[in-house]
Amino acid sequence: MARAMGGMPWSSSATPAPRGRVDFVVRLTIALLLTLALVPVVALALPGVAFHRLLTRTLLILILAIFLLGHRSPRTWGESLRAMGLRGPRGAPRFVLGAAVSIVLFAIILGLSWVSGGRPLESPMAATWPRDLAVAAATGVGVGILEETLWRGYLRGLLGAVVSSFIYAAVHYFRPLAGSPVAPGPYDPFMAVRRLPEMFESLSEPRHLTLGLLSLFLLGMALCKLRERTGTLWLGIGVHAGFVLAIAVYRDFFVVNAQGSPWIYGGTRLHDGLLATVALALLFWLTSRGPLPRSFQK
Repeated sequence: MARAMGGMPWSSSATPAPRGRVDFVVRLTIALLLTLALVPVVALALPGVAFHRLLTRTLLILILAIFLLGHRSPRTWGESLRAMGLRGPRGAPRFVLGAAVSIVLFAIILGLSWVSGGRPLESPMAATWPRDLAVAAATGVGVGILEETLWRGYLRGLLGAVVSSFIYAAVHYFRPLAGSPVAPGPYDPFMAVRRLPEMFESLSEPRHLTLGLLSLFLLGMALCKLRERTGTLWLGIGVHAGFVLAIAVYRDFFVVNAQGSPWIYGGTRLHDGLLATVALALLFWLTSRGPLPRSFQK
């Protein structure tokens, strides 16, 4: 199972060679340059979509394409998927268990926010809530598969758990403090380059630099631990999907600008509050020390 892919380590215990690191930097640079070139085209096709969403989603898709599939022939993709942890026994039960743990954990956090009055529910609740929950759940599954494939299936083996988890946390704050819609208009090939500085605005917010980064770092480490203990990504994908669902519920059904302190309950993103940090610290402890069904273990 411990194989190198184009000079890049795929097993969790592999030590990346200098050649592998150079290859990583080259591929990442190509993905970044292609993103800056393509975002203006994507913006024309999707007018009004926030710039930071266009940029980050385009970059993620290109990274996956360049890193995972761009240097292997199709007949080897099945073997590569197994090496990354996307193929293996009991994928569905692992996913369900991970999602259940994450949903229960964050249901407690959301309940505490509501009971304490820090984040009351929207009133009246949107009539479209069943559809909104379904969309949030589907988004969680999609984001979980994409991000776990990249961060825990690939970059963990290259960069190690600590470094990959720190970068994972940092890139989630690669966005402006406020929304950044892309207005429809004529094609501007340098639009992404000119607007790139606004993507660093969130790193000027103290709460993001402390609780936000710490929370997502703990989540990344917990997901790395699940990958290590189970040998597949599916338990972590379930946890990740449940986490995305919790954020969507928090954003769509709770009043953010309420009397509660965002340092305790979180701002618009939930995970930059103390309650979420404690929850993710507990999740890290559970993934490190908690019992797993024998059939789920590596």
